[in-house]
Amino acid sequence: MLSINQRMANVSFKANVMPKNQAQHIDNILHSGKSVDIFCHSISDEDTFNSATAFYNYLKQEGINARIIASGGKSNYDYDTSKYNIIQAKDINDNTKKADIALCVDFSSKDRLNSNVYKHLQKYDTSKIVGIDHHDDKNKLHPDFNQVTKIYEKNQVPALEAKNYYIDSSAKSNCGIIYRFFEALGKTPNKEITRALYTGFFDDTAKSKCELDENSKEVKAKLSSALNILDFGKIQKHFIEKTMLTKEEKAFAKNLKNRVQYSKNGKMAFIEIKNDDEEWNNLGRNTEKTTIILGKFRKKLLDKNKNLESVAVFYPCEDGITYKMSITSNKDYAMKIVDYAKEYYSKDIIAGGHPERCGGSIVTSNPIEQHKWVNYFINSSNQIKY
Repeated sequence: MLSINQRMANVSFKANVMPKNQAQHIDNILHSGKSVDIFCHSISDEDTFNSATAFYNYLKQEGINARIIASGGKSNYDYDTSKYNIIQAKDINDNTKKADIALCVDFSSKDRLNSNVYKHLQKYDTSKIVGIDHHDDKNKLHPDFNQVTKIYEKNQVPALEAKNYYIDSSAKSNCGIIYRFFEALGKTPNKEITRALYTGFFDDTAKSKCELDENSKEVKAKLSSALNILDFGKIQKHFIEKTMLTKEEKAFAKNLKNRVQYSKNGKMAFIEIKNDDEEWNNLGRNTEKTTIILGKFRKKLLDKNKNLESVAVFYPCEDGITYKMSITSNKDYAMKIVDYAKEYYSKDIIAGGHPERCGGSIVTSNPIEQHKWVNYFINSSNQIKY
């Protein structure tokens, strides 16, 4: 197994320098209240969860009460509900009291929130909602945002009007942007914050295939220099434990190749898991482990088969009414497939993410409706230009 540093050398993300006035604007809003709700996106992964814990620890330092709203991901780094004051997204309801300020991390679209969590977020006046993200999703949940897509020249930070939401869609890790947030404020993150940022940084960048650009290497070097061998050992141990599979999970992973189907043009491979799939249901459906299994499967099949441009998996969730999809692709084909499906099949499709990695969902337990939804993406793969 490659070490974290060895794996980091094979991936890439881009982290622009955040303008000081932008960072200060967000920080001022966070300090304008006594309490903050930190929102993670649905099926909270390492990048969103560690973005949240980094801010949680920062706010705690500043004497501000904070709460993290997350879903799934209980094996995420240092996932401790008492330590971090975490409330599971499924437990959010009409009676859940809001904090003074809402902070959204690693998402900027309502499509990436559970419906009950989005309903809770709507309790906040937009002036009390701030966010940091790196996705170029539609259906922005906040009207006031800066979106940066180009790499800044070194030491030449553009003069942006400060806004509540900062989106750097050229970055592959939200934790990297948050590091730039602290840097812009002139504040050095403590060890726990740094460890969280490095963990989220590593996990999200490990999902890409590019070389690190100079800007990103600088972020990595600064985070790494603040950690010692014991810190890296804890992070390594976390990822090893997170990927350990049971006998049943190993059998499921091994048999995935027998479930594969292909689009008519042969550019997309896909697996469609049905509601009554006994093996999937016995595993608990979309658990942290099955999410990892499906992610590795998509990447491995795409790397192995040079004729493929995308691999998708469609599967029912544990609530019995949500049906999800995840696409991994070369270049920007995942987003092209999603965009085509939205334009030509249904404008109400809930899906988005990165150019090469997208996810989506539909709320229905009807197998006919689910299959129809699946075909939107398969047919879109047949129609887009490769």
